[in-house]
Amino acid sequence: KTIQAMKPLAKVPLIAKPNAGMPRLVDGKTVFRMDAAEFAEKVTGLVAAGASFVGGCCGTTPLHIKALAKALRNTKPGKIVTHAPAALSSSHRALVLGEAGAGITDETRIIGERINPTGKKALQTALREKDYSLAVRMAREQALAGASLLDVNAGMSGIDEKETLCGLVNALAIKTELPLVLDSSNIETLASALRIYPGRALVNSVSAEPVRLDALLPVAAFYGAMLIALPIEGREIPETADERIRIVKKILDAGLKHGLCNEDFVIDGLVMAAASSPAGPAVTLQTIEHCSRVLGVKTVTGLSNVSFGMPSRPMLNAAFLAQAVSRGLTFAIANPDDEAVTQMRLASDFLGNRKGASARFLSRFGMDVTGAKNAYGAKNAYGAKNAAEGPIGASSAAERVGKAVIDGSKAEIVALIKQALEAGTSPLALVGDHMIPAINSVGNLFAEKKYFLPQLLSSAETMETGFVFLKPMLDEKTSARRGKIILATVEGDIHDIGKNIVALLVRNDGFEVVDMGKDVAAERIIAAARKENPDIIGLSALMTT
Repeated sequence: KTIQAMKPLAKVPLIAKPNAGMPRLVDGKTVFRMDAAEFAEKVTGLVAAGASFVGGCCGTTPLHIKALAKALRNTKPGKIVTHAPAALSSSHRALVLGEAGAGITDETRIIGERINPTGKKALQTALREKDYSLAVRMAREQALAGASLLDVNAGMSGIDEKETLCGLVNALAIKTELPLVLDSSNIETLASALRIYPGRALVNSVSAEPVRLDALLPVAAFYGAMLIALPIEGREIPETADERIRIVKKILDAGLKHGLCNEDFVIDGLVMAAASSPAGPAVTLQTIEHCSRVLGVKTVTGLSNVSFGMPSRPMLNAAFLAQAVSRGLTFAIANPDDEAVTQMRLASDFLGNRKGASARFLSRFGMDVTGAKNAYGAKNAYGAKNAAEGPIGASSAAERVGKAVIDGSKAEIVALIKQALEAGTSPLALVGDHMIPAINSVGNLFAEKKYFLPQLLSSAETMETGFVFLKPMLDEKTSARRGKIILATVEGDIHDIGKNIVALLVRNDGFEVVDMGKDVAAERIIAAARKENPDIIGLSALMTT
């Protein structure tokens, strides 16, 4: 089913290398019971579902591969699609965009614009120090405010842009579920960031200048990225919609030569300041409408430019957004915290009968049914019992400590604990009433597949950092250990991520941990058990070892 679901979206070959069935433990040994004939039959089904390359993993032998080769002797792999739906993704979430055209029904989405050091001294300072915690906080705030994607820009003097953008990508890939828009004029920087990004990114941007087209299109095609295209081919911005549309077609045609299709592009309508170019917004709207409804291409526009130099800027931005949505706009680059923009986007989608708009509008402006029962009851600052709702905001200083554990904000946890202590919360209350419920909520999110290993580790490390800081303030009675645990990864096995997670979690829960590391012989474990007299011994092993 997984291969079948991926096939219509994959413009690259799909590879399937299954085990020889599920492993079973027989007389202390791992055994795979699927024989070569059954294996070949099952894998033939994967080829029929769309796999182009197949092989065998755990439990397979040369006999399995020989039987598979014989079964597929006269089979040719299916064709790989050349046109896939427009879609973006992070490592946690996919955003499949609806069809453009005359009957546009997809939601208008906001690209959060705040992670850009221009004019932000605090962010500039943080990036120079390779501190990405402020950018992570901006990402989370924008996600909570309703952004669907995050524009990430590291262009500023005094730093290595490539290193900084890659650092931001690494940090944000773990800390946010939203897909990223990689924003740089440097192609080498974009290529490096695309190389490490665990998803499908949107690149901002390419123009019709031959040098940039020839350099960036192959990079985007190689890494499977989508592209924002600017209808510019020289130093001057075209003044008419017809000229912009001509340039858009030129970019789309160039993309075809590199295996890109219209679905891989998002066209920027290029909005100009109405104060200096009164006809400019109308030209942008005409460009958006033609690209959306005639060419069937996704569109984007920034909002802040249109009101530059004018009073009542939020009102003008919101009004322009409403007109752009009515022309078929796909994305708006904006600050999602701008209430006027948020309200106008929801209202415009609703009046335009866009998909799900009624529910979104009523959820935002209808009767509030989310209320909080108490700080840690049915709905709480560390995520509701239904973990699908995810972590929400926290108001008090103590609740912000718990939310830092949820978010994995290791760099901020000590400062937040100090604030909570100054506000009158005792060390014991911080641990028992805030940090432990928070790490339990992380466990629920992980169990429900809303959090994954990186978030689990990040939260556990944050919890440990906070506990180490508070430990001297807890008296012997309250900080007494619950017991002693020996942990080890067994001899012959170098996989220790599971053991490390367990060590962090049980240490945070009050146990003394003797971590013996990986590839530990049984004799050493027995010797340690005699010496340490533990309450529990935990042994870790990858199943096939």
